[in-house]
Amino acid sequence: LRYLKSYICNSVAELRITNYPINNNQLLKIMEKLPTLTFSQALTTAKSRLLSFNGRSRRSEFWYCYLAAYLVSLVASLIPFIGSPISCIVSLLILPIAFRRVHDSGHSGWWIGGGFILGFIALTIIGVTLVSNAKTGSIDWEDDERIMLLITQSFKSVQVIIATLIYIVFSIIQLVFLCQDSQKGPNRYGESPKYPNEKAGLQSTDTLE
Repeated sequence: LRYLKSYICNSVAELRITNYPINNNQLLKIMEKLPTLTFSQALTTAKSRLLSFNGRSRRSEFWYCYLAAYLVSLVASLIPFIGSPISCIVSLLILPIAFRRVHDSGHSGWWIGGGFILGFIALTIIGVTLVSNAKTGSIDWEDDERIMLLITQSFKSVQVIIATLIYIVFSIIQLVFLCQDSQKGPNRYGESPKYPNEKAGLQSTDTLE
């Protein structure tokens, strides 16, 4: 609300400076779409509901937080011993925001949760196939060439190919949902964080906001 109030006041002030007449319809037009969040505003908004899977988050909030998480993970990877746990925690903190982001575009959060489940299943299938192929012959784990051959053979198996293709297709669908604009007006997950004055069910073709 503080962000909305500040934006409206600034917009009205700019119109008054140019001696532009303001009426109620023009004021509502100003409120139709809130501007893109800045990097700091996106982090502050996400911080206020860090572990909440409910509600909606607009694109700028999600992608700025994703960028911040990536940078933190990149720096953490340079720290011995504690780098991996930090990266894992940061990655998990993106999960609630991702749920809210697909809510904002009108889809179930389980499109994100399902991706984690499918990823786990795919990795399990790959692991089982690798172990199964390793048991068929003696493996020298210091022979990098032999290990790479084993991995290549495993990825040629039907079950691994099918699991990988399903995961890739699902990931593309996730990416599309994450990049879609906010649904105008309220949906079943709450009010629109971007279009506070719009009717439900409409879409915008704006860029990432």
